[in-house]
Formats: sequence, C-alpha cells, structure tokens
Amino acid sequence: MIPILATPTQNLTLMDVSPITAFEPKLHTLSDKLMDLCEQIRSATIAEDEVDAEQEKSDELEGRVTTFLYSIQTCLRAKEQHDALQLASPRVSVTSTAPPTSSNSTGIRLPKLDVPKFSGKYTSWRTFIELFRSSVGNNASLPAVQKLQYLKSFLEGEPLKLIAQLHITESNYQVAVDLLMERYDNERMIVKSYVAAIFAIQPVKPDTPSQLRKLVNVFLENTMALKALGQETDSCDYLWIHILTEKLDQDSRREWELKSPGREVQKLKNLLDFLDQRCQALEASPSQSSRKPVVENSKSQSYSGSAPSNCPNCDQQHRIHTCDKFLALDL
Repeated sequence: MIPILATPTQNLTLMDVSPITAFEPKLHTLSDKLMDLCEQIRSATIAEDEVDAEQEKSDELEGRVTTFLYSIQTCLRAKEQHDALQLASPRVSVTSTAPPTSSNSTGIRLPKLDVPKFSGKYTSWRTFIELFRSSVGNNASLPAVQKLQYLKSFLEGEPLKLIAQLHITESNYQVAVDLLMERYDNERMIVKSYVAAIFAIQPVKPDTPSQLRKLVNVFLENTMALKALGQETDSCDYLWIHILTEKLDQDSRREWELKSPGREVQKLKNLLDFLDQRCQALEASPSQSSRKPVVENSKSQSYSGSAPSNCPNCDQQHRIHTCDKFLALDL
C-alpha cells in the first residue's frame, strides 16, 4: 500500500516505478472521491469558525494529494524517457539507483516566498499582483498546482473566500487568477480608493513634526500612485493645496498664508517646500508641550502648595512675618 500522505517520491527510482502504473487510474478515482467527501464535510459544517478550520484542512489535504499524483506522473514520464534511451542505445547500461533529478520534480512543502498577503484593499492590489507574477506566476518551472497553492497562501479575508471553493488542480489556477482579476483589477475603484485615502488623512496637531511629515508622505504616496495609473495630477495644484492646508494646525496654516501673499494661485511645490522647512524647524526647536515637565522638589511644593503653618509667636494660622503681635514687639 502506498502511503498517500508521506513524502511521495523521495524513495522512488527509475527501476521501481513501473509497478504503480496499473495503480494510477485507481488513485485518480480515489482522489476524486476524497475531494467529494471534503466538499460534503464543508457543506455540513455550520459554524463559521468550523468552516474556516475545515476549509484549511481540506485545502492542505487536496494540495498534498494533488502533489502526490503529479509526482507519480513525473516519475512515470522519466521512466518512459529512460526506456526510450535504453532502446536507442542498447550498449549503455544504467546501474545507478539514484532518483532522477528534474527541475519539474516537486515535494509537498513549498519554499517560502516573501510576498505580502492581500486582504482586499484596492490600493494594494496592483503591487500584490505584480509581486506574485514576478515570483510565482511567471515562473515556468512551477506547475500550475503549486502556483495555486502559493496563491491561496498569499490571500486572506474576502479574496481567500472568493477562491476557497476551488480545488487545487492544474486547471483551477487560471480560474482563480481570473476571478481575482475580475473582482479587484477595477481601475475606477482603485483610483477612488487612492483619492479617498488622501481625504482621510488625519488633521495635524500643533507642533508635531512627525504628524506633519506623515501628512506629506501619505499625500505623495497616493498622488504618485494616481499618476502611475495615468491620472492627471499636475494640473490640480489649487485642489491639493486646499486639501493639505485644511489638514494643517492653525499655526502652520497662518505661517503658510504669511509666506504666500498676493493674488496669484500658489504652486503645490511651494507648499511642499514650506512644509519640509516647517518640519525641520519644529524638529530643531521642540515646543514646551513636547518636553518633559520639570518636577519640583518637595520643599518648594510644600511651601507653595500647602497651607501655612501656625505662627510660633501667637500660635495662629499665619506666618510669623505677617504676625501683628510679632511686628508690635519692641526689639
């Protein structure tokens, strides 16, 4: 009996794969039954947390079974090529029992790739899909089943649910990519999301250079993304200036108005230069509110804050230098 969940090809050689040829069709049949059983288990599960748990187990099992089938097919193809070489060159004998090496042979565990997970934010879609294509999608040495496994591992939330019901098969890889492209490669929604991110920038608190720099950085990040999408941003200086100045604290806004007198419409570059200079000035001379308060010693606190002690001359509640009886004494 072949252990389905063990490492599939680490002990198979060119000489011992032929006995499994007859078993291959039956293995495909059993695999289909297993996928149907997993689907029935998911359908019978009611609680959402149980659905996610069963889905994760099912995807892992499907991936391992599919990888096992692919590995068997790879070994069989290698065996066929080996037999063809034997017939073409009868004087060459093969005595090595080492497993064949092939750039297409795969194991169950996939190498870890550093691709940020995609959770459904339109502003992250273009970056995600380009990274995925460069590291996985355009890799000709990876079979489609492994590409689909990688794709599922890079998703979370709504995008993962969108393709969760797809079995890990070679044909379903392109189906999954098409579903994601149809859902998230929406330029109108992407542009809208970048503009919304600019309007959602939090107002700057007074004398906080870190917030002022964050305002500029978030603004530039989103406007450059809009420009990369082919949107016109250079002719909107008056609009950008209005949005940015509305986010400034009162002192910064007043300083900007003093530096930009006259009737002409200012350029966005002038405002960005002003904000950079403003940040440098605030960082070089932090305000009193940003400094740590000085703690007074206990003596000064007791002198200024506590009630006056009794006068040693008349035993009344005042200080001796204000005592009428003491001042009336003939010294």
